[in-house]
Amino acid sequence: MKYMEIWYNKDEKEIEENKYIMMLNLQPEELENLSKKDRMVLKYMSEIQRVNEEEESREYMSAEEDNRKIENSIRDEYIEKGLEQGKKEASILIAKKMKEDNIDIETILKYTGLKKEDVKKL
Repeated sequence: MKYMEIWYNKDEKEIEENKYIMMLNLQPEELENLSKKDRMVLKYMSEIQRVNEEEESREYMSAEEDNRKIENSIRDEYIEKGLEQGKKEASILIAKKMKEDNIDIETILKYTGLKKEDVKKL
């Protein structure tokens, strides 16, 4: 934030002192203005251009792509948790019915995958 203030205030002395930090936040056309034949800035600009042209890099640099991947991960995690919870609830219902039918605990454990303590609590 501070560096962008310097950039927009056009204080040339401050810009010169801070240009290597500032260049990380500037758009390509602003970088052109900053470079003024500075080899470091020019090298940075060419590297940015090279990376932007690589198909693989563009995929990973896209904020939309990052957000999509995060959302997909969260969704998949919730789906997995939901499936696990659903399986457990179904097993409990089955175990209750089996107990009502006087089926022995060992058989209930075998077919539901529940813990012995959980079945005894039902």
